[in-house]
Amino acid sequence: MIFDLDGTLLDSEPTYHLADQAFLAAHGLVMPAAFWESVPGMGSRNFLTMLQSKHGLVGNIDQLLSEKNEIFRSMASQTMRFFPETVRFLEEAKAAGLKTAIASGSSPEIIRNSLLWAGLSVDCVDMMASADEVPAGKPAPDVFLETCRRLGQHPRNCLVVEDSRAGVLAAKAAGIICVALPGQPLSNADVIYNQAEILYQHGMASFTSQSLWKLLDVFFDRLVIAEENAVP
Repeated sequence: MIFDLDGTLLDSEPTYHLADQAFLAAHGLVMPAAFWESVPGMGSRNFLTMLQSKHGLVGNIDQLLSEKNEIFRSMASQTMRFFPETVRFLEEAKAAGLKTAIASGSSPEIIRNSLLWAGLSVDCVDMMASADEVPAGKPAPDVFLETCRRLGQHPRNCLVVEDSRAGVLAAKAAGIICVALPGQPLSNADVIYNQAEILYQHGMASFTSQSLWKLLDVFFDRLVIAEENAVP
């Protein structure tokens, strides 16, 4: 079981958005609403590289990343909270003996700190992977493929739980079954997240751990039947 962090396990996307806006404002950049639609899941380092190549952001990447993380830290350390139902699903998966992981666009330091700020243990999963540790962030499959490698699992034996479209695309590019939990209810979620095998169209508002276990039972039963029927 592979979980995205921000917007999936943790209710952190609004804080990230405010922190990123503050960071850009400090560098004289103000972005339109459409710009932010492609940001979730991108990864901090890739986000900064994109800003340098397309929007004229100037500075050393490592220094900019440190500055960006510090702004987020100042906002998030007192307000971070987790989504109870996705954390419950994670805990139940772990209790069932399944290997668990976090694959996030945040830096390794921010992943660990965010868990602690939310009152969770850094040992709540078996391992973590950051988009900062691979060549490309989501929607490229790199962070999920690296997560599978560290877990010692083939992608087809894994499951991803994601909130962003970029994350869903990354999971599918990696060849992993994906559950999509849109960050906000969308009337056209079935179009935007059309590559996800399981979609909660109303996002976290309609998600429960119990419902996902039931949906997974149905999905894998159908998958087994389809594979049996495909055998010549």
